[in-house]
Amino acid sequence: MRSAAPTGNLAPFVTVIAVVGAVAAAWFRLPALFVLAAGLTFAAWMSVPPAPPVRGASAPVDERAVTRHRIWADLRWSLLVPSSGWLFNDPADWKRSQQQLTAGGASSWSVTAAFLRWFLLPTAFTSMIALGVAAVTFTLPVDALDAWGVLPGSGIWLPWVNAAAGYVVVAQVTAVRRRHAAPQDPQPPLTLGTLASTSTARGTSPVSPLIGAVALAAVVFTSVVVAVTAAGFDWLISPLPVTAAGAALIVAAAVLRARSLPEGLDEWRELVRAREQWASRWVLLKQDPAPVLLARRSLTAGAASPVTVDTFEAPATLGAAGLIALQAKITPTVGAGTRVTVISEPDIDSSGQPILSSRHPLRASIVSWPLDATVDFGAIGADDDLLRIALRTAAARAAETFGHPQPLLQTFTPIFEPDAPDTEPGDDTDSVTPRAAYSSTWVSAEAGDALMGMIAGSLPGLIGAEAICDTPAGVVYVGDLTSGAARFVDEDLAARFDVLAREAAWAQRWRDVLKMGEQQPYIQTSVYRKYELPSGQVIESQPFMTAQAVEPEQYMTAEKERKLQSTLNNVPFVAVTPWKGADDRAGGRHSGAFRVLWSADPIPRNPARIRPGRGVAQSEATQWALAAAVNAAFDGAHLPRGEVLSAICLTSPASTGHIWDIRVRLYGGVTLLAVKAAAEKIRQGLGAAEWLRVTADAEGCRIVAGANPASPNVTFERPRNRELTVALDWEAAFAAAKILGANGDAPQLQSSRELPKNAKVLELLFQLPAGTSRAQIRESRQKLMTATGNLFLMDRDGDTAAEVRLLVSQMDPLPFPAPMDWEVIESSKAIPFGSSVDGAPVEFDWTIDPHLLVLGGTGSGKSQYLNNIIIGSILRGCELWIIDPMKFAADFRWSAPWAKAIAITEEEASAIMDVVSAEVDRRRELNGQYGVSSYLQLPPEVRPPHIVVLIDEFTELIIGADRPKPLPERASEAEQLIHAEALRQIDARRNVGARAGRFVRLARSTGVTLVLAAQDLKKDTIDQIPGGGSLKNNMSVVLLGRASNGSRLSAL
Repeated sequence: MRSAAPTGNLAPFVTVIAVVGAVAAAWFRLPALFVLAAGLTFAAWMSVPPAPPVRGASAPVDERAVTRHRIWADLRWSLLVPSSGWLFNDPADWKRSQQQLTAGGASSWSVTAAFLRWFLLPTAFTSMIALGVAAVTFTLPVDALDAWGVLPGSGIWLPWVNAAAGYVVVAQVTAVRRRHAAPQDPQPPLTLGTLASTSTARGTSPVSPLIGAVALAAVVFTSVVVAVTAAGFDWLISPLPVTAAGAALIVAAAVLRARSLPEGLDEWRELVRAREQWASRWVLLKQDPAPVLLARRSLTAGAASPVTVDTFEAPATLGAAGLIALQAKITPTVGAGTRVTVISEPDIDSSGQPILSSRHPLRASIVSWPLDATVDFGAIGADDDLLRIALRTAAARAAETFGHPQPLLQTFTPIFEPDAPDTEPGDDTDSVTPRAAYSSTWVSAEAGDALMGMIAGSLPGLIGAEAICDTPAGVVYVGDLTSGAARFVDEDLAARFDVLAREAAWAQRWRDVLKMGEQQPYIQTSVYRKYELPSGQVIESQPFMTAQAVEPEQYMTAEKERKLQSTLNNVPFVAVTPWKGADDRAGGRHSGAFRVLWSADPIPRNPARIRPGRGVAQSEATQWALAAAVNAAFDGAHLPRGEVLSAICLTSPASTGHIWDIRVRLYGGVTLLAVKAAAEKIRQGLGAAEWLRVTADAEGCRIVAGANPASPNVTFERPRNRELTVALDWEAAFAAAKILGANGDAPQLQSSRELPKNAKVLELLFQLPAGTSRAQIRESRQKLMTATGNLFLMDRDGDTAAEVRLLVSQMDPLPFPAPMDWEVIESSKAIPFGSSVDGAPVEFDWTIDPHLLVLGGTGSGKSQYLNNIIIGSILRGCELWIIDPMKFAADFRWSAPWAKAIAITEEEASAIMDVVSAEVDRRRELNGQYGVSSYLQLPPEVRPPHIVVLIDEFTELIIGADRPKPLPERASEAEQLIHAEALRQIDARRNVGARAGRFVRLARSTGVTLVLAAQDLKKDTIDQIPGGGSLKNNMSVVLLGRASNGSRLSAL
């Protein structure tokens, strides 16, 4: 059986008939608007719903037809039965006003007065138009029924019915149309409040359109009166002023309503559009039933697209927590270039007011934030609503990072004055731009203040502004807090923010550094210090207290320092050192405190580069730098860290390099021997210091390190400081050479000094411990030289048997150059010929060494030495005899004016020796005559001058003195002459050698000194000299230049 065809919708046709009937009724002086209301009601009942699509058909439902039917269906009773649409104003407006008044603590009289205003004074423009229509309708003639006798007396009361019908038709039809303007979102009525807000948004005064509307109404009123009167209908329309007033009200309300568009409905349109967007998104997310969109707010944040805040009420099966959990899935549905955050909303009380301390179980807001949107919390005049949303969104994201529920924002209050901050006289006030700051309070479901502290630490990176948590006060501050540009209502806040900023920064750093379960230390901001090294680098110090039963050592590790360095923007210097306590021991470590040191400047580890400070601040900074360096050195040596008790600079501030005496208390079972064994690693850890020594100390050890104390550029503050470095060098050297006493003690330095006449040489006096001797030092001479870096070492007797004196030098100790010192030569009784290691003159004293043998190879300085002897002899008035046949006295000719004779041939040499020999005999007789053993004991008037006989190249002169072979019997005269000359030379040479031997045996008491010079004097040569054995036995020997061991043995 076939189904019946659907009946068509007759409502439009009935409506047309109702309108025509209303016009006809007005013509026949019947209540036209009542007729129209009845006709519209009948038309509404004639409306039928649109036919559903045939099963399997793809055609969509006609949504417009559905909406039209719903409007008609709504009109079936609303034109007859009073409803909210009959009221002058929207009940939702009164609900909002009531909530505001209740929240503000208004009295019951104020609430009643507000209700009466809302109930009696229309603010909606459609209500004003309906009233205007009612006024015009009231003046239309409706006396036909009375005249026909159907309803006697109806001409009096029927105008009121007609006016009421006019009002209801206009008010209810417009209300129903608004109610069904969108499937889920009734269109709000446009009101005077809408006009005011749109005018403000446009930047115009809301009073201006009202004045224009009043003026237009006056024109309409006048025009209607004039027109009706002129047309002669003033008798029909009565009272005419009511008609004119109604017409004026209709026109004015219509104009004002038009003035409110389109901005007046933008929020509603945005909500409708948002609902359409989210409907498709919930389908993609398979959410059925889907969360219900309650409101949308659009906020401008400097981007092409606004920031949108969509508030939803989730179904009970999902709840607000479930909606928040969908954040990651919601984000892709919104699209690229937008960051989505789902934030909690507070619960509401019975009056609809938010309960800030509670979380709504079903409501949450989805904030869509364009990535190019910006918000400046420091800008004065920023949108307060935008700031709140930005802060709530950032806090939610931070809480998510830490795995905690979102906190709820309770209050958000400005704490600034819009004026520029106070400036000093002369400051450029035009350049000071005032900035803003705010305080906020929060409620957190768990973790409380600790969570807010963590969130505040993350906020700066999320909102692009400072954020500081004042945990004791339970407040989080945001905005421009520490730059000085904001002027706070409370002047103490600036100083408070500096402290809080430091506390917040360190709280965040420790969260990044510490492992799970490790407790944060407590910052001590009151003892924060910032000092400068003498070299200009700035070091900051922040002390901390540890929790009860937590040792500071767990924070003082290299691992913690590396992690802190990354949290401090990777500054080049970070160290964690003990805080000095107040125990009986100097510099004792505090049992519950430590300090963190850091600097944006590179701080040297090498003590040589750390200058001594002047004043408390610089001195403290140097102590910090050295403590950090020692920490690093112990770490590098794999030793538990010690504690630097004190550090004293041994060098003066003007020194090129510096040496520091650092006293270290040892911990963790570390011994002095362990530190000494790791000395090289510690030296490398101290910036590869050029010099380092470790010695004992009552508290552990002393590390003395820095520049090489032997460097000429190092200047000591006090002489005893140099002695300390020398003593430490020798302590290490004696230990390396195993010159130690029975108790392991090394010889102790008693004193050290530079020799007055040779600054190259140090004289060191050591106290020898029991079990050591000077012989051990002599035997280890080479080891000691190597260990101390000395090129020269000579031991001498000390003042007592338990002491030894060492002369040491890191270079050739001989003075160079060594010019002739004429004053010394003149003042000395002996003959100075050179300088010793100690810089004192070395002299030839013939009263001690009556004869002298000078040996030296070519270039040894032998000739210069002999010249010194000649000069000294001349200055002392000696008789000087010079013999040099080998070189013809070339080096000594200068002395001819003062010499008795200079022999350059063998014969001359032999003659001189004969003359001097005769003088020796004469003086021997003279000594005998006066009965004295030495010429020095003779009376001055007869005492002869001292004689010096100097023979150069003595060996060459004597060698080859063998007699030539006999001549053949028939030798020529020339051969005989040559043979005779050879014999004379041989005799002369032998005579010189024989006389020389006689002089060294017999001439001492006669004042005759023999000075022989030769390259060497071997046994073979001595054997060729008659009595030559006396030469070496009775002559002092001077060996010049470099000589082999054999030459030394032969000469000495």
